[in-house]
Amino acid sequence: MAQSEQLIYSYELLGLPPGTGLEEAHRVYLEQLDIWNPNAIDEEANPPLYQQVKLRRQAIDEAHRSIVEYHEQSEGAGSVAAAEPGLDPAAIAAEAPDAAISAPAQPDMNDTQPGVGWVGGATTEVLDSSPISPEAVAQVPAAAQRPSTFVQSEGQMLPEDGQQVYEDRLPGNSRVVRSYGDALPDGNEATQSSPVFQLLRWDKPAGRIILMIPALWAAFLASGAAAPSWKILLIIVLGSIATSAAGCAVNDLWDQEFDSQVARTQNRPLAAGRMSRQSAIIVLVICCLVSIVLALQLNGISIQLCVAAGIVILLYPGAKRVFPVPQLVLAIAWGFAVLIGWAAVTGALSFTTFLLWLATVLWTLGFDTVYAMADQEDDRRIGLKSSALFFADKTPDVVGLFFAGTAIFMLFVGINQGLSWQFWLSLVLATLGWLQQHRSLSKSQLRPTTRLYSDIFTQNVWLGLLLLAGMILGRPFA
Repeated sequence: MAQSEQLIYSYELLGLPPGTGLEEAHRVYLEQLDIWNPNAIDEEANPPLYQQVKLRRQAIDEAHRSIVEYHEQSEGAGSVAAAEPGLDPAAIAAEAPDAAISAPAQPDMNDTQPGVGWVGGATTEVLDSSPISPEAVAQVPAAAQRPSTFVQSEGQMLPEDGQQVYEDRLPGNSRVVRSYGDALPDGNEATQSSPVFQLLRWDKPAGRIILMIPALWAAFLASGAAAPSWKILLIIVLGSIATSAAGCAVNDLWDQEFDSQVARTQNRPLAAGRMSRQSAIIVLVICCLVSIVLALQLNGISIQLCVAAGIVILLYPGAKRVFPVPQLVLAIAWGFAVLIGWAAVTGALSFTTFLLWLATVLWTLGFDTVYAMADQEDDRRIGLKSSALFFADKTPDVVGLFFAGTAIFMLFVGINQGLSWQFWLSLVLATLGWLQQHRSLSKSQLRPTTRLYSDIFTQNVWLGLLLLAGMILGRPFA
């Protein structure tokens, strides 16, 4: 009965009838994250309010996890309601009246325990028990203030309708405002794609293309006046797709528990319970086998570099737990695309190869640090590390330095390779693009949006393709 009571509490916390299906529970969970979003509160200006919203967010995360675990355990056992007779709400209410649903007209925002958090039927430590002032209440997102029917469980009250909070209804002093609309990035949008496609991110081609770009840079530059063979280009394209797919699967297997607690990643198939770990492992093995077969078509030094790259890719998810700048590990993994692409064409590496490698590493550090900025509050809460957290308020300037370094090393690459005006034009345009990105990040310090971070990532895909076009057209023969 205790397990049933805990499950009832989880459903109540989300404002759902006990036994509601996993898909509907997950939809409501995402809506509640928009309402109880600590990123929408200025922590320094209103510590009590921030703690209240933060702990309610943690309670909602725990409730969602409990429901997902229940459905995983009940999979294949028939209907959810029939899977465990104890889920009958009336029976639970009779035996555990304290868990019954009540519906006050509106929440008491001046409760003397604003920070109480619900976790598995118990309360967490009250971090700040001072009453919340009317001025602080005025800064709560509109949906959380709106008089409505609320569901109460263990001191937690949530709006029953779960209406989303959009940017124009959030307080003006928000530090991070979600502005995804209906297309949340990186696995958090409503999609009809299969779980396998979502696991491998094949429904998001930008992330696959941006890994392919450095390898193509290397292949075309290493070929000089001649074009690389179609076989090399085909292996690079297919290898990039297979390798990035394997990297995504590894990352999700490592981070399944954490992904369910991060707004950007909570709808990934493993985190949301739409795919089992066994299925994900099978998909990973297939991707690795395809990558190995493709690598074996290359020369000896390229094969050795592929093995080294595979080791770094496998270790990257673990770096987020122990290394303060895990994006550097990812950037090094990305840099192997340059080394492999160059060696595949020439059978050796040169000084220009390492200039291009350095440019790629700095470029990746730049755009992936921006990407990490969307997760910094969630990463801080669950104990993961990132370059965005490490550089803190200096992150926009550090990203600017990374992009400046990319431009400088690209300059040396162009000089060493004797590239013509087409490349120099593309480099000037790319540098202007990076400068504008730095300015956008700097201006948005007081009110950044996850849409900005996602847009900068996408812009870098186009800037990378622009540079690729400049390299192809600017080769000596052109």
